[in-house]
Amino acid sequence: MDERGPLATFDQKIRMADALGLFAGYVTRKDLDIIRRIRNDFAHDLTVNSFDRHDVRQRIEALNITKDTAPARARPPDHRVMFVLAVQLLFGFLLESGLKGQPGKA
Repeated sequence: MDERGPLATFDQKIRMADALGLFAGYVTRKDLDIIRRIRNDFAHDLTVNSFDRHDVRQRIEALNITKDTAPARARPPDHRVMFVLAVQLLFGFLLESGLKGQPGKA
């Protein structure tokens, strides 16, 4: 994709997929937006260097897709593991939806 094209950014891709109705069930725009913000924090703010930062932890804890998982129930929760798990789960649901040709039906 062209770095200046209509789908150049993660945000634009999320918006397009949402407009096409590709999100349903476990795959939510809110979770993808949270992941996008965390990614942007690490990429563009040199002071963000840990998943244990308060603001990063709060965002990760707001992810719906990992709410009832073992990493989320661990005390204390491992926020890096929760983030990676959320990305893996969302990717898997989106991939499965695309392979089935049935958006959002994982």
